[in-house]
Amino acid sequence: MIQGNFFKLCVPYLLFVSILHANDCPKWFPMPALDGLVVVIPIYDESITAPDMDCDELIDAVDPDIDGDGVVNASDVFPTDAYEWADSDGDGVGDNADKPRIAVLSPANGASNVPAQSTLSVKYERFDTSLGKIAGKKVQIFLENGTVHTDFDVNVAQVNITTGDTVHINPNAHLVYGKKHYVHIDAGAFKDSTGEENDGIQTNHRWSFTVQSGSGPCGCDDFDNCDIDASLQ
Repeated sequence: MIQGNFFKLCVPYLLFVSILHANDCPKWFPMPALDGLVVVIPIYDESITAPDMDCDELIDAVDPDIDGDGVVNASDVFPTDAYEWADSDGDGVGDNADKPRIAVLSPANGASNVPAQSTLSVKYERFDTSLGKIAGKKVQIFLENGTVHTDFDVNVAQVNITTGDTVHINPNAHLVYGKKHYVHIDAGAFKDSTGEENDGIQTNHRWSFTVQSGSGPCGCDDFDNCDIDASLQ
């Protein structure tokens, strides 16, 4: 019974200390429980008041790696950011956050009632220079049943780049009325002069859309082979 009373009296006090103390890193102390087992209570060590960002029990003033990311402060461009440590292009944004990524898809992912004669486009952001097409990489469009609608190398006239960061894709054949389409793009299909490359789209949930219902004749332009079966294009 004495042990139980000790536990009831001491736990609130310890938690009260932890709330008042300035250091945010918990220190763990064993405490006896009512059934004789040991529970672990987080409190804060009153003797440590200096900042310790990574809670490694080395205060920041003497810690060679303040943010605990594995890169010493002297070599870390962002010594207080555990998620960044380099800035290869010197733009003030860490490499991890500065990687190229998709900004806008058109049609948007999940869109419906998309015109059958749509040109698809992908706008990228955070490339350092204008993009170029890399031969051997592919763009593919699949129908919902797994049938390939479009499959061609990106280094063709049906794929062009404007404003240095927006890729336009002419599907080469009208999209299929009333059907869901999935677009895949190889990683590294587009690169800038520094070697940065696009992330791939290789899953059906990343870029899909449904074409409007209806029917219509083929258009007549330089790239439109919609009167030819897609498997023969």
